[in-house]
Amino acid sequence: MELRGFFDEIKKKKADIKTDADLAKYLGASPVNIVQWRKTASAKILYNIFERFELATREKTKKELRSELIHPIVEFFPIAKVPANEKEEKSLLFETKRNGRDTPFLAGLKAKLRETSSGVYVFFNSSGLPLYVGQVGRPGKASQHTNNLWNEMTDAFNRQGLNRNIYGDPVNLDEEFRTVRERGRKVAPHKIKRRLCDVAFSFSAYEIAPGMAGTVEALLVRVAANMLFNNRMENF
Repeated sequence: MELRGFFDEIKKKKADIKTDADLAKYLGASPVNIVQWRKTASAKILYNIFERFELATREKTKKELRSELIHPIVEFFPIAKVPANEKEEKSLLFETKRNGRDTPFLAGLKAKLRETSSGVYVFFNSSGLPLYVGQVGRPGKASQHTNNLWNEMTDAFNRQGLNRNIYGDPVNLDEEFRTVRERGRKVAPHKIKRRLCDVAFSFSAYEIAPGMAGTVEALLVRVAANMLFNNRMENF
């Protein structure tokens, strides 16, 4: 194939390459290179250009996959717990209004979370350690209520009965004081029930490609399984 025909074939394969300037940019070359290559067609030059094209295509595909699979919304965003109503039965992660007016950033964040129907979130404690991982968008798992990140995160934030093993030393305060060495070590784990709204300090939220939220959640749970309130490990 002559070099002109080779360039034309590349342009056919890539819809965003219409001119020699587009082609030069895609290959990481200059327009002058394209002119020179057209004048000095050879098998070696053809091979080098093909290698450039393959490398550029792979790199662009990687970038597209990264941008499409996971899109960070916020990371380690501080929680400002507020009651959802006068009865204070439920808490919100934050309130969008300050001094009676919407705060642009918080209003925008809430809107983004409400429009995200496929995503993953992580709650952290005050030390920045993960407490709970959740998701919305697993096929067949979504409900009408928790059909977006805002609703799902608010539900998890207030969920009752999340268990956590807490190690303690059950002493009898009516006994005479004795040191641990004297009375023997009795440290043992016991489960306590906590709500995330009582212990969570910040959260991260990510928009995930449709159909992949469950997989990403399962991976995160496995990474930090012994630190989380999650009592179930989902399948990939």
